[in-house]
Order: sequence, then C-alpha cells, then structure tokens
Amino acid sequence: MENILIIDNNPFFQTEIKALLLTPERRIYTAKTGQEAFNATKIVDIDLAVVEFALPDTDGLSVMSLLRKLKPEIPVIIMTTSRSLELAMKVLTQGADGFLVKPIKPQELNQLVERLLARQRFYLEKSRTGPDEEVQRLIQQLESQIEELTILNKLTATINSSLDVDSLCEKIVGLLGEILNVEMVSLMLLDKTGQNLFIQAAIGLPAEVKRKTRRKVTDGIAGWVLQNKQPLLISDMEKDSRFKPSSWYSQYRNASFVSVPLIARTRPLGVLNVSSKLSGAPFTVRDLNFITSFAVQASFALEGAILYASLEKEMKRFSLIAQANNLFTETTDLKKVMVLIIQKVQELLNIKAVSLLLLDERRQELKFAVALGEYAHTFKDMRIKLGEGIAGWVAKEGKTLLIKDTSEDARFASQFDKETPSKSQSVLCVPLKLQNKVLGVIQVVHKRDQSPFNAEDQRMLEALSSGAAIALRNAKLFKALREQTQKFSGHAKEREIIV
Repeated sequence: MENILIIDNNPFFQTEIKALLLTPERRIYTAKTGQEAFNATKIVDIDLAVVEFALPDTDGLSVMSLLRKLKPEIPVIIMTTSRSLELAMKVLTQGADGFLVKPIKPQELNQLVERLLARQRFYLEKSRTGPDEEVQRLIQQLESQIEELTILNKLTATINSSLDVDSLCEKIVGLLGEILNVEMVSLMLLDKTGQNLFIQAAIGLPAEVKRKTRRKVTDGIAGWVLQNKQPLLISDMEKDSRFKPSSWYSQYRNASFVSVPLIARTRPLGVLNVSSKLSGAPFTVRDLNFITSFAVQASFALEGAILYASLEKEMKRFSLIAQANNLFTETTDLKKVMVLIIQKVQELLNIKAVSLLLLDERRQELKFAVALGEYAHTFKDMRIKLGEGIAGWVAKEGKTLLIKDTSEDARFASQFDKETPSKSQSVLCVPLKLQNKVLGVIQVVHKRDQSPFNAEDQRMLEALSSGAAIALRNAKLFKALREQTQKFSGHAKEREIIV
C-alpha cells in the first residue's frame, strides 16, 4: 500500500486531487498547513507529497524541506495557481519533482504521480538487492529527461499566454537563450510573398544585421531547413557549404549551430536558429531534440498569434472603412466628395498617387476628375476611351485589376497610364459601381513602402469604392436637383418680369 499526502488549505482542491489519485493500492492523507503535514509524516510513512505552494503558515518549498528532513528521498510535487516561469524554475531548481498549475489536468497529474511512485518502488527494490551502475546511469538519464519535459511544459505555458506576434517572438528567443545558456538566438519568419526569410526577433545579433538580413528560402542553412522541414545540427559552420560567411562571423564563440523549422498545422512559418553556447561547448543531439520539441510548441503559439493579429487587423479595417464611408456622406458637394474619397484612399492604403475618373456615358470616355500625387497636374482635362489602358479596361469590364508590375502587362498602354512616374510599378484599379452600373474608377499607383499591391489592398479599396459610389451618386443627384431648381427659379423670375 502506497501513502500519498495532499497538503492544501482549500477543501475543494483537496477533494478533487484525492478523487483523482485514490486507488485500491493507495491511501490518501490530507493536511491544511505545513505543520499538519510535518506531524502526519512523523506518524505515517509517506511515499509522495502533493503540496500547494501558498499555505497559511508557510510555502511549499519550506514544507518540502521539512518533509525531507524526515524522509530525504520523498518525491514532492508543488502546485500553484501562478503561471510564472520564474516560480517554476525556482521550484524545480530547488529540488521539487514536479510543478503543476491549477486547475490541475487529471492526465498530467496521474502520469506524474505514477512515474514518481514507480521510481520509489524501483529505489526500494534496489535498496534490497544492491546498487547497479548501469541502472543508476539510466535513472539519472530518465530524471534529466523528466526535468527537461517539465521545463518544456512551463516554457509552452509561458509562450501560449501571449497573442501579440512581436512580444511572443521576443519571449521565444529570450527564454530559449536563458534556458540553453546561449549568446545568439534568432527567429526568422517568412515574408508575405513566402519567398524570403527575415529576422523577426533575436538576441546577440547586431541591430543592423537584424534589420537588414533577408534570405531567400532557397539559400543558406535557414532556407535548407525550411524547405526540407528538418532540424539541423551543424558541428562546424565553416566547413558546411550551406553556411554563407558574413562580417559578423567572428562573433560566434564556436562553429556549432542548431537550426530547426517552425511549421504550423497548415504551413511553414519560419526558422529558429541557436548558436554560441556561453560555455564554448558544441551543441549535442540532446540540445537538438530539446530545441526541436520547443519549436513545435512555439509554432502552434505563433500560428495562434498570427491568426489573432489577422482577425484584429480585419476588424480594424472594417472600422476604418465604416468611418470613411460615413465621412463620404458628410457633404453633398460633388467636388468635395471626390476629394474626400481620394484623400481617404491615399491615407488608408499609404500610397503615393491616386486618381478618380468619372465615366461620360454619352461619349463613352473616362474623364479625369481629381487626383493626388506628384504627377496629378499632368492629368488635367485628360480623357481615356472606354477599354483603353488599365482604367479603360476596368471601366469597360466592371472588374478590379491588380497589376504587380506594369511593365509586364499589355493593358498598361494609355497616355494616362504612361504619365505615371515609373516604367515598372504596381497598380490597383477598381470600378465605382452601383447596381452593376459603372460610374467611374479609382486607380492607385505605388505604395510608399515600395511593396506591390496585394489581395488585402484590393479588399480594402473595393470596400471603400462601394461607399464612394453611393456618395458620388447622391452628390450627382443633389447637383442635378439643385441645377433643376435654379433653372425653374430662373424661369419663374422671367415670367414675373413679363407680367
């Protein structure tokens, strides 16, 4: 019969843990304070203790120390409601055999208790038959693995607590550097194109290297690891053809290097690189296995954070679009409405140039209305035939056109298009439609950050164009009504003069 002591001043947790651990082969004892636990251990031969860290008269580590004065080999599991990594490390480094965060997961508790009791049975048996060096070595190895798993579990809990991509990446590299006692850790993510890796977070690297480093997914160690989806342990970077030397190579303490892929459920995210142990020792297979296991958990956390950021960005986008559409309806002056539209488009898409063209149905032409940007003055009084160039094609087809490089598209042909400042640039053009009727187009050119337009930009501009089309229709109707009213008013005055 095995005796387990549960030390917790909360009756609910006492009852819950007792129910989880009680079997026909076990006796369960309970205590509410450290003193009660000490007294119970003097009476009963306790095989394992499960201790709440925060007790009324002391803390869990002090209780562990008291219990081990009576029975040095007793396994102790510390419980707490805190998810603090610092507390977990403190508890484990001071000799606790396990660290659990409440609410307790039944499977996690039972597996840990059974493992520790099995170890106690083994020790008891060996004390009767005598020591065995090989067995002792295996026990030490097992205990080391258990400690690593415990640390990994706590690291996972810590990184899963963050939903901000930037802070999460900083946590990942910081924690890994601290646990492995290394000088350099870098986390590289794929850019939006999926063709390049950039450094999202790092420790030990010069700021300039972190800011400027970009690697094609086909190049170097990181590219190889990502493409092959395999972790890599390199004994000597100088002798590996996949490693491209750089000016900061001399900063490595040794030539040993670990690189592991970050792969989510559906897609690759990036690469985690670790180098330069402070001790100067090379990395081992054990290090590689630990980093690989941690990378799996980090990938899940990153995927969640990226999804959260995407949803948050989408909500913000909808809010900005709603605000813009409300702004469009604040005036019924047609010229002011058009100016408001292109100003808001330029602001939200962060672009250099934007123009709005209205369709002249009678002449089947697009007429320049308003524009912003360096070359806006060149478009004054310019007209484009329906179907000609980018804007003409969009107006005729009633469809959005996104061109990442105008030099490779035959529709980049009209005088209006050619007046834009660069021979090779990205263009996005959307129709202003209302009930399938095209009123005009909005064309934007050249993002300020030099990146090409993407599907997200297209969704934003299309959403803005819907509200813009309504505002334009209303402003046109109001203008027509005002002109008609003025006309009737003029006729009435003429009749009065005649009379």
